[in-house]
Amino acid sequence: MIVPAVIAALAAAQPPLPRPVMDSIQRYTECAAVSANALAGGTAPAEAIADAAVRACADEERRVLDAMTTAFGPGAADMLGDVRAGARRSAMSTIALRRGTAPPVAEDDAFAQWGICLGDAAAARRRLSPQAAADAALDQCRDREAAARGDANGRLGPENGEMAIRSFRENFRLMVAHSRTGGSR
Repeated sequence: MIVPAVIAALAAAQPPLPRPVMDSIQRYTECAAVSANALAGGTAPAEAIADAAVRACADEERRVLDAMTTAFGPGAADMLGDVRAGARRSAMSTIALRRGTAPPVAEDDAFAQWGICLGDAAAARRRLSPQAAADAALDQCRDREAAARGDANGRLGPENGEMAIRSFRENFRLMVAHSRTGGSR
């Protein structure tokens, strides 16, 4: 759910995105998804919720801009619209999943399958600490991770593919902890 937006940003980036930029984009996208999830239980239109979720993550967006400006110079602000659109897409996907209106995941979408496996595995371990639940989920979904790694390496090259996998794993851990603390960091 979150990773496809990051993958699209990575694939479009020339040269490869530095780790601080990729991490800040991942945190921004995660923030939008978590905010959308919190708001999706209501009756507001999905578009309004997605917009509110992105606005709620203004601090993360500023961090993305700072990281991109450090990496690419003042012209990096021109790329921020694409990153914001990716965060909004992540929010829309989260809303669709929460409301049960998401289309079925394609069997060949390795990242989506990995994300679903991780989410289900972590949710089934509510009695464990966040760290233990994340560890158990990552262990249970190793085969799906391998498929996602192959897909990422094929699309992004080995260096960026491995960074995407590492970032996803790290941010999955953060999401598990975040979801269990009611959204506080």
